[in-house]
Amino acid sequence: MCSHALAECFATLTRLPVRPAITSLQAERFVLGELVHRFAVEPIRVDDQLSAIRLVIAGGLTGSAVHDGLHVAVAQRLGAARLWTFNPRHFLPLWDPEHIVIPA
Repeated sequence: MCSHALAECFATLTRLPVRPAITSLQAERFVLGELVHRFAVEPIRVDDQLSAIRLVIAGGLTGSAVHDGLHVAVAQRLGAARLWTFNPRHFLPLWDPEHIVIPA
C-alpha cells in the first residue's frame, strides 16, 4: 500500500456524510490499528512523484489526479499485478484496465 493511502483514508473517513460523524481520533485509530498493521506500507519516493506526474500527463488528466497517480506509480515500481479500488474511473486513465480491480 502506498503510504499516501493512509492520509487519503483518514481524510475520507473524517468527511463521510454519516451520523454520528467519524471523529479524527476514531479515524486515526482505524488507520493505525487496521491499515498499518495489516498491510505493507510503502513510502513514496521522489521518482514516484515524478512518475505520477508523467502518468497524469499521459492520461490527459490534471490537478488532484496526481494523488491517484501516486498509488499507480508506487504499485508499478513494486511490480504489483493489481490495484484494488472502489473508484476505477480515477485509475483507468493511468494504468491498463487489467490492473484495476473493483472489490466485490
